[in-house]
Amino acid sequence: SGLKECRELRELVLDRNKLRHLENIHEEISNMKNLRALRLEENSIRTLGSFDSLVKLHSLYLGFNRISDMCELEKLSGIPLLLEISASNNPVTRKQFYRPTLIYNLPTLKFV
Repeated sequence: SGLKECRELRELVLDRNKLRHLENIHEEISNMKNLRALRLEENSIRTLGSFDSLVKLHSLYLGFNRISDMCELEKLSGIPLLLEISASNNPVTRKQFYRPTLIYNLPTLKFV
């Protein structure tokens, strides 16, 4: 697909695309070593995969999806420079200790 060739892309907006799974997306974006912002809001995402290959990712927007388990957000701990995450309006944000657990697992965060 065309995304594989976008190696220099710095921001990718995939909001409102009715995405449910990220397996195909991971394959497409794994070569985007300069990606700094990834927007995946207002989809139907329930599970996350590894974003470890996105070594320059600073901002990740996951709001208005269907993420309900903290272990899904813990998968993001491999992103070395993540400064900002938005997961608002996901079922997981209503869980006890959501914010402290997120901050513990992602110590580089500045904005939650």
